[in-house]
Amino acid sequence: MKNLLFTILLHLILFHDGGSQSLLSGDLVTEQLVRMPSKSELLDNDYDGSPFLNDSFQNGTLTIRNQPGLVLPMRYNIYQDVMEVKFRGRMMQINPGDLIQSILLGKETLVPVKYPWESSMRQGLLFLLDSGKVNLYKKRNIQFEPWRAARAQEAGPKRARFKESLESFFLEFSNHKVVTLEKAKDLPLLFHDHRNELDDFFSKNKIKLKEDKLKELIHFYNSLQ
Repeated sequence: MKNLLFTILLHLILFHDGGSQSLLSGDLVTEQLVRMPSKSELLDNDYDGSPFLNDSFQNGTLTIRNQPGLVLPMRYNIYQDVMEVKFRGRMMQINPGDLIQSILLGKETLVPVKYPWESSMRQGLLFLLDSGKVNLYKKRNIQFEPWRAARAQEAGPKRARFKESLESFFLEFSNHKVVTLEKAKDLPLLFHDHRNELDDFFSKNKIKLKEDKLKELIHFYNSLQ
């Protein structure tokens, strides 16, 4: 009888603790979300192209620091830098604050980063390409070209459209300083250690501001002891 009572008591304690953890996790998730605006500037969908990484929602994993990942339907609006999610029957968007550790969407990992952009600092989501002593990030850029009337010798007006433009790349160092990569020739100046190995690497490899070349460089640097 004593064993039975002990077992029941143990189950009650475990159930209570688990419920508390679930509630805590749910509260933390709710704090990282904000409601989507009630109206969109593009409600009529009368445009070509797309502002989204993928037009349809797909399951992604939101990880908050010190918490297990939470799977939610989501899609990333590249143009507005907004991660839309469906949570408890509502359309919400993720606030890219410091408590967010990462967002896994398909094969892409996005992380919140404070980075220099257009003469100021912006807090937003960047694609993580490599991590270690130095983190390599990518920002995908999409421009919106509004509808315009037909010009001389044109058959008709030009439809509004979303157009993907050049990607931007950033490095984050161990002191959390984030720098924009603007010119390939300036890359060697950003690293102050492992000079011999890096000089040898730069002499043998032509580095461009392209994803594959930058990943090769940062992977090599992060492998140095």
